[in-house]
Amino acid sequence: MEHRRIEMPLQERLAPIGSVDTKTRTAELVWSRGSRVARVDFWTGERWFEELSLDPAHVRLERLRGGAPLLDSHGRWRLSDVIGVVEQASVAGGEGRATVRFSEREEVEPIFRDVAGGIIRNVSVGYIVHKFEQSRTPEGEKVLRAVDWEPMEVSLVPVGADAGAGVRADQQRTFPCEIVNQAAVTAERKEPQMDENVQPAAAGAGAATPQPSAAPADDTAKRAQAAERARVKGITERCERFGLDAMFRDAMIDEGLSIEQAGQRILDKLAEKQQSEQGTIRGVSFGDGARLGTEPRVHQRQFMAEALGHRLNPEAALSEGAREYRYMSLLRMAEEHLQAEGVRVRGLSRLEIATRALHSTSDFPNVLMDAMGKRLRDAYQENVPSYRRWARRAANAPDFKQIHAVQLAAAPDLQAVPEGAEFKRGALSDGKETYALVTYGRIVGLTRQAIINDDLNAFDRFPGAFAAAAARLENRLVYKQLLDNPTMADGNQLFHANHGNLPSAAAITLASLGIARAAMRKQKGLQGEELNLAPRFLLCGPDKEQEAYQFTSAQYVPATSATINEFRAGGRTALEPIVEAVIGAGNKWFLAADSAQVDTVEYCFLDGSEGVFLESQLGFNTDGVEMKARLDFAAKAIDWRGLVYNSGA
Repeated sequence: MEHRRIEMPLQERLAPIGSVDTKTRTAELVWSRGSRVARVDFWTGERWFEELSLDPAHVRLERLRGGAPLLDSHGRWRLSDVIGVVEQASVAGGEGRATVRFSEREEVEPIFRDVAGGIIRNVSVGYIVHKFEQSRTPEGEKVLRAVDWEPMEVSLVPVGADAGAGVRADQQRTFPCEIVNQAAVTAERKEPQMDENVQPAAAGAGAATPQPSAAPADDTAKRAQAAERARVKGITERCERFGLDAMFRDAMIDEGLSIEQAGQRILDKLAEKQQSEQGTIRGVSFGDGARLGTEPRVHQRQFMAEALGHRLNPEAALSEGAREYRYMSLLRMAEEHLQAEGVRVRGLSRLEIATRALHSTSDFPNVLMDAMGKRLRDAYQENVPSYRRWARRAANAPDFKQIHAVQLAAAPDLQAVPEGAEFKRGALSDGKETYALVTYGRIVGLTRQAIINDDLNAFDRFPGAFAAAAARLENRLVYKQLLDNPTMADGNQLFHANHGNLPSAAAITLASLGIARAAMRKQKGLQGEELNLAPRFLLCGPDKEQEAYQFTSAQYVPATSATINEFRAGGRTALEPIVEAVIGAGNKWFLAADSAQVDTVEYCFLDGSEGVFLESQLGFNTDGVEMKARLDFAAKAIDWRGLVYNSGA
């Protein structure tokens, strides 16, 4: 017998999942049937076959029976990788069987539901071999039969690939393994032949003495063996890097392809795979730091952003594809994204993963920005400022040039046309107000610490704060047109005696409201035509809130006929009260007509940039990502005829 010891990494084997009990959260599974599988020697690159003996005397079950972990895809780096525990394990009838119980943690629930629903069906066992018996098939192929081996853990895996057949990374932990060669030693000895470096006998000499092989021949064999190991290792590493299965890898190795030829074959395979997923290949290379990029990474980026948005707002819709990422932490999402880009994360610390995820070559910052941008838009829609109820939204501005807002008067009066007479021509008079868009913004930083700490408060706080700030800014700019009383194109201020919209100071009463309404009714158009406008909104600050609601309430009950109030809700000239803190302290109040009836104050956004938007870049002063909120907005008083101001009393 020949004995030798080598170092072997943790091996893995695929097996099926059996029945599931949803009440006890347990599942029956087969973790091994001991079938023969192809392997590659961890050290030499030599191909061989492995068999697992399922003789109970050959399997060490202490670790499984002692509560071995049920893992997510053989993850061994974080506590969150543990999704359950092995409760029972046995070997009988040529099978290794086990009962596993799933964790009740919230993030494990989707996995358990998929197992119960038959979506996740593959289980893989991780094991180490302490002793092999070596033999050969009639065809001369080497077979190693494990006669002393130990299952270490059981994992749920997404793809039925034999991950253990590959060459492991150099930092892979290994375990000592003894190999016993069963072949007879004499069967390997042969009588030397003439072509095996046997020197002919000299004349008169005795039997010829065999001489050792020449050194150059030994060097050639070693170089050939090293080149073969490098070829197998190079092909295996490239297949692992891009997630290609073991069958595809083994076919290239058996075909004898060089590393360069295998690289082209891998490129073709990736192009075929991406085309089937309706993606496009960009930036595929096989040098140091190689990575596979797709532009755009539609599916993963969309689903991750959607899942993150759902965590921020549980009422948000969640598609089927996004459910896979629903319970993932920010760091776990970063890890998944890096792996999809071909970046190895095994053995990296949490800080290193966060740093690489925020690196300029990673698309992960865009995932964060997609989620935060959607949350920003949702928060922006939720923060509806009061100005939108009475001011008029103009068409989007195409650029930042001056906007010329034209006041169109009513059409000229129609005149009688006697029989046979010609129609007389009329003209539209117009006035002109000008204004332009202004850009507003602010920058804040999102740090690596926020990702490592899974700080969803930061992700929710930033968009919500930016949305509220944008709404407040818009509100101030619109009400500023009323409060600053700007000069109009005719040279008079917005509220001026010449405009007939500045009655004497008075508190909000039926009498003062009647005077203000009459002033608006008397307004004439640019050609002197009667407009007969009626107020629709009553605007005031907090100090006049009580009075505003009293005189517009549907519950107003007049004591006498003189106090009948038609400004109440349901009245003939009902007013809608708008109490706005921006108007400030004091007794001042305003009346505004419906902007559909006449121009008052209008506002607009930049075309294609309606509302507040987020942009991001890698931070220099900030150790993370810098986010910039931007708002392109403008407001301008267009016409005084639909507005009345009273300074109050």
